[in-house]
Amino acid sequence: MYKIFYEEVALINVDSFIEYLKKYYKNIYFDTWLVNEEQIIYWYNESTEKLFDEIIDTIDWSIEKWYLWNIFETNIKNEKSKLIINIRSYIIKVIINRIDKDVFIEDILF
Repeated sequence: MYKIFYEEVALINVDSFIEYLKKYYKNIYFDTWLVNEEQIIYWYNESTEKLFDEIIDTIDWSIEKWYLWNIFETNIKNEKSKLIINIRSYIIKVIINRIDKDVFIEDILF
């Protein structure tokens, strides 16, 4: 079992992506002149808020499947890897630094 630590940059990237999606949905539906655009935006915001937890849960679950990692740098102390995961229609790249049983999520890219 690995201990997983998230760097602040990685969490900020996920949060920024969520905020981007919220603004995107708002712009789309306010421009369509739909009858109940407020309700549609609320539903999309609720779904998008759940996406943050879904991303983190999928990363945690995938970390245990170490054979899915793409190792691109190793030395005596640590191992740098890249993990590609698909959530909904998004492809997410996770940069991992592993030292023994400690896993540091350095960055999450969308």
